[in-house]
Amino acid sequence: MTSAGIGTSLPPRESRILLTLRGKNAIDYQAAAIPVTPDYFPALGIRLLKGRFFTEADDADHPHVMIMSADTAQHFFGDGDPLGQTLSLPVFRDGAQRNATMTLVGVITDVRYSGLDRAADNAVYRPFAQQPWPNVFLVARTASNPAAVTTTLQRQIAGVDRAIAVSAVSTLGDVVLDAAAQPRFRTLLLGTLAALALALAAVGLCGVVSYSVSQRSAEIGIRMALGATARDVVGMIVREGFVLAAAGVVIGVAGAYALSRTLEALAAAASRRPIPHPSSLRRRFCSSFSLVASYLPARRATRIDPATALRAE
Repeated sequence: MTSAGIGTSLPPRESRILLTLRGKNAIDYQAAAIPVTPDYFPALGIRLLKGRFFTEADDADHPHVMIMSADTAQHFFGDGDPLGQTLSLPVFRDGAQRNATMTLVGVITDVRYSGLDRAADNAVYRPFAQQPWPNVFLVARTASNPAAVTTTLQRQIAGVDRAIAVSAVSTLGDVVLDAAAQPRFRTLLLGTLAALALALAAVGLCGVVSYSVSQRSAEIGIRMALGATARDVVGMIVREGFVLAAAGVVIGVAGAYALSRTLEALAAAASRRPIPHPSSLRRRFCSSFSLVASYLPARRATRIDPATALRAE
């Protein structure tokens, strides 16, 4: 085991303690309040940007300190150096609340506590010794198989106090997969609906082009009687089908750009692979479907007998 720490929140699960704070420009916003022990940050791989992490010296007998996420520090202290800045924040202890002046000693990277499909949370971290909390997460980083460490951890916890209940043990990967389940379902649902819409569009385009061919059978017959080849007829009809498809593509790409942030958020939550760009989707799918939808009635048009078409006219 390389490091272990405790904290009241475990990303990407939502923080249990929320503070309504007033940042610069007198704008109120919410921030997660997260009491942690010194090794909480290394155990989760959270990087330090400025200052220092908590130490064992940051206890109830020493001045109150705090660490902020980068966005939170920006909200309060602007672009200047935030280290050493102070802020009056509530302290919860023994069922009572009081305010205490806290000094910022470190700035860390932003962390998503409210879900993978949401922006990183504003967060204020406190030393656990200065702000204890009854329900916590124990986070342990190990170089070996996590399952092999579970029994050891439970034995060590029972050795400290048998009254401490360990409710569940899981890897951080399992926690992330569980948090991604709902965004993954929404992504799958959107993908399924998009595929159905694309299929309906192809069927509709095929129907429109087929109707157009049936109405222009005499024209096609005259063209073929005057020397037009089957390739010429197919090319003419397919080009006209592409014109209809292009109009739909323009509208669809505009809608895709409008929804791109939502789609990117869902894709980031459900998978590490980036969502394809709308123009890429257009090139890969719309062109091929419009080609197939236009080619089928175009091939039927080449079977028109010019003499029969002219007699019908």
